[in-house]
Amino acid sequence: MSQFQVPPPEKFTFKADDWPKWIKRFERFRTASGLETQAEENQVNALIYTMGEEAEDILVSLRLSLHETSEYDTVKAKLDAHFVARRNIIFERAKFNQRQQEMGETVDSFHTALQCLAEYCGYGALHDEMVRDRFVVGLRDKRLSEQLQMDPELTLEKAVNRARQSEQVKRQQEMLKSNFKADIANTQLDSVHARQHGGAQPKQTTLQCRQKVKKVPQDRLTQCKRCGDTKGHRLQQLTEDSEDEVAFLGSLLAKEITSPWMAEINVDNHNTVFKIDTGADVTAVSETLYAQGQFSRLEKPTKVLRGPGGTRLKVKGMFTATLSKNNKHTMEDIYVVKGLSMPLLSGAAAIALQLVARVENISLDSTETVKKEFPKLFRGLGKMEGEYNIVLKPGAQPPSHPTKGQRGAESWSSKESSLRVSYQGSQEELNRMEQQGVISKVEEPTEWCAPVVVVPQ
Repeated sequence: MSQFQVPPPEKFTFKADDWPKWIKRFERFRTASGLETQAEENQVNALIYTMGEEAEDILVSLRLSLHETSEYDTVKAKLDAHFVARRNIIFERAKFNQRQQEMGETVDSFHTALQCLAEYCGYGALHDEMVRDRFVVGLRDKRLSEQLQMDPELTLEKAVNRARQSEQVKRQQEMLKSNFKADIANTQLDSVHARQHGGAQPKQTTLQCRQKVKKVPQDRLTQCKRCGDTKGHRLQQLTEDSEDEVAFLGSLLAKEITSPWMAEINVDNHNTVFKIDTGADVTAVSETLYAQGQFSRLEKPTKVLRGPGGTRLKVKGMFTATLSKNNKHTMEDIYVVKGLSMPLLSGAAAIALQLVARVENISLDSTETVKKEFPKLFRGLGKMEGEYNIVLKPGAQPPSHPTKGQRGAESWSSKESSLRVSYQGSQEELNRMEQQGVISKVEEPTEWCAPVVVVPQ
């Protein structure tokens, strides 16, 4: 059966500070590898060989007898005295007393570091008390440090446990705060989303550039989000739900010019093809079209234009012009919109020029119109092709009403009913219907017999 191979520790650095840790590693190797069960001379040879080449000279300097060099415990004790004797206890205690809990260092890591430093300070029976004092004073949480110092029965174990609890509570509080901030951020995003879709906030405001002023406070000299100017503006707030200040502009693109919704309109003696947009609140043209014509000077727009989806449009200005079509005229404020591909005629202008009409209701075609369009439906009788099977519900009871004997009265049936005739006009109509095959005369009793009253029209 193969045995687990334990590699020896790395070579010793021959520094006094590293000796305690290194010799502990070698002791573990000695036990795990089974070296301790071998002859002591072999153990000494393994120790000196593993330490490195310089260990040969140190072993000679120890001036041990031949018998002593073959005893492992004796050689180890001499090496301990050789390296530990070179330790400066004052320096070790100074390092211990200056040790503070570092940023991000846990309580357990700080406690372990103090225990390692105190091992070389020679405190003896005061070891735990000195570690306790240094631990309490060196904590980063000064409030917890003061609370621990006021406990007259404080022990090292008690101090470490309370510090662990405080650290855990703080970590949990940070997690709760992070979740709370995330919830607030989501709520704020939902609020912005609701406002963008006209939700909870009844009124929203936006900033519109007004005329530039000479004196502007220094804190207002920022770049305008609307026009990009940095010289300063006086800003005006516009309420977006005000019908007088916000207008809707419908279709921004036109696919074909031959559409029946296209109309050639005369704008201040300039013929322009417009697309009729009954959903648009204002008439608009592109800045290219405005530059080509000799229209009046642009003025500051009085309305904020928004397209489909509520997107704010870039308006260069507006001008007033006379629109004419088929001897119809109307005055209209025309907005110059950047990026508009086709001039749009508003619904109000289209109605004023009688290009469209507003219909309050829709009337159905009259009877005469239907008769003219479908004359065959109003001549003679039609007959459906094929035979149809009439099925009665289970348990149906047929009515039976025999006719009363009256002068001039005869019984007629359309296979299911009996007709009582009391005057000449009805008699003639029944004869006609019998000739056309609508009804048939029945002279014997039937299972179904219901009275029918003939009403002349």
